[in-house]
Amino acid sequence: MLSFKKYLSQEKEDMTSWLIRIVILLLDATALHAIDHDPDELREFRRQIAETIEKFEQTTVSRDTLIIAGEAVRSLQIYNQSVERFIRNLSAEKQAIIGSMTETLIKLVHTSEISGQTLRGIEKELAKASKLQDLRLMKGKMLDCLETISQEAARQEEWARDLKTPGDNSATTLGPYDQVTGLPTWQHAEARITEMIDARRAGYVLVLFVKNLDSVNRRVGFAVGDQILTLIGQSVGRCLSGADQLFRWRGPCFIAVMERSTKHALVLAEAAKIGSISLEKEVEAQGRSLFFKAAMAWTLIRFNDTSQAREISKQIDAFAAEPDEPKNSTR
Repeated sequence: MLSFKKYLSQEKEDMTSWLIRIVILLLDATALHAIDHDPDELREFRRQIAETIEKFEQTTVSRDTLIIAGEAVRSLQIYNQSVERFIRNLSAEKQAIIGSMTETLIKLVHTSEISGQTLRGIEKELAKASKLQDLRLMKGKMLDCLETISQEAARQEEWARDLKTPGDNSATTLGPYDQVTGLPTWQHAEARITEMIDARRAGYVLVLFVKNLDSVNRRVGFAVGDQILTLIGQSVGRCLSGADQLFRWRGPCFIAVMERSTKHALVLAEAAKIGSISLEKEVEAQGRSLFFKAAMAWTLIRFNDTSQAREISKQIDAFAAEPDEPKNSTR
C-alpha cells in the first residue's frame, strides 16, 4: 500500500503536489483491486503500476507527468483487454458445456421434437443473454422444459411396461390433472384415445396451439401466461359437444378428443370454427400492461380402430413443434 506519511509531514502544499498524490492513490487502488483472473498477468500489471507510481513520485517536470499518465492508461487498457478475453473464453466454455449437456439429454431421453427444439432455443438465448433478468427468465423456461421432458420420459417408461406386459392396463396411474387449467393431461388423453380405439370407435383429435403465448411469458411473466391458458381452455370447452373431452397436452397446446360418425367435411368445418376462437385481453403484471390477442394454429387428426395412440401422440408433438406450418387440415 502507498504511504502518505512523507506527504503529510509537509506544512505547505501546492495544488500540483496534491493532484499527483491523488493520481498515485488512484493508481495504487487500481492495482490493488484489479480482477484476479490470472495470477501471472495480475502480478505483471501490479509491477507496471508500481513502476508508474515511482515515476510520478520522482518526476520534476510537469510535461513528463502526461507521458507517465499515458503509460498508466496503456497498462490499464491492456489488462482490461485480458480480463475481457478471459470472460469471453469462460462464457464460450460454459456455452459449450450447456450445448453438450443439451444434446446428450435429448438423445438420452428420446424427447419429442417440440421439447428438443425448445431446449435448443433456450440454449441459443442463453448464449445471447447479458442481463441478470434475462438469465432468470431463461432459468424459468429451462425448468418448464425439463419438467416436460421428465413427463415424456415417464410416458416412455409406461409404454415400455405396456409392451412387456400387454393386456390389462387398469392399474396404470394416469397422474393428476393439470395444475394451471384444471384439465386432464396428456396421460388422460392417451388413455381416452386408446379406449376409443380398443372399442373400435372412430374419432378425431383436434390439436390447438397458442402461438403467441411465449411473448406474454417473456414480457409480463408466466403467471399471466397461465391465466390466459386457463381462459383459452374455458373458451374451447364451451365450443365442444357434450361427449367431447378437452385435454391440456404440453406447453401452450390443447387437444380435444371427439367421437364423430358424421361426414368428414362437417367435422372439418366444426374444427375450423373452434380453431378460430378469438380471445382478446389486456393483462398487467409488475407495473407493465400488454394487450393480448390469441393467435391459434390447429390441425385435425383422424383415427380409427387400426390406429395407435403412440403414433397419434407423435403427430400431435410434430404439429406443436412447427405450428406455423400450413397444417390447418386433416392429417
